[in-house]
Amino acid sequence: MWKQVSIIVLLSILVVMGAEYVSAGMHGLATLHDHVLNGLSLIFSGSQIATLIQRVLGIVILPAAAAILVALFAKFTKFGSKDCALRMMWVVWLLLVATLTTMSAIPPTVVA
Repeated sequence: MWKQVSIIVLLSILVVMGAEYVSAGMHGLATLHDHVLNGLSLIFSGSQIATLIQRVLGIVILPAAAAILVALFAKFTKFGSKDCALRMMWVVWLLLVATLTTMSAIPPTVVA
């Protein structure tokens, strides 16, 4: 338990010291998400259901791509396992959702 607490404290110190880099990374992630949404807008129409599907896919595609990259790296280098890829997918998903909600990039969608 103390090991986990010390890791959290150390990472918190690093985030505070490198806040501008963390902010730049979050902006980069949001920009990448916007590019994915722009690509998906070419496929889907402008209806409310299509917009909802487009936004859901926009949030799912980036973590899935990160997990695929980690799984391929693990397969070709014999380093890590598939569990590592799934953890990476969840980490990227959480970062993406946190980034988008704090930057208010996800306006509320009402499906009638």
